[in-house]
Amino acid sequence: MNSPSNSPLGGRAGADDVALVSAYLADNPRLSKGAVGAARHFLKWARARKIPTRDLDASAVDRFLRHRCRCGRYSP
Repeated sequence: MNSPSNSPLGGRAGADDVALVSAYLADNPRLSKGAVGAARHFLKWARARKIPTRDLDASAVDRFLRHRCRCGRYSP
């Protein structure tokens, strides 16, 4: 998989998210729709907190796992 963009999440965040998820799916074709939905949810959460793609590490994932989700139903 290509490296994700090191630019901060901004105006092109939606396009960058789609490219990031698409590249991951290309490398992992057997993922379930639930896994894809979880990835999109994570990216939406990170964008809302203005976390740059380059800073999405284990610590960011841990913060995401602990957040009290009020996002509503998030679908793939």
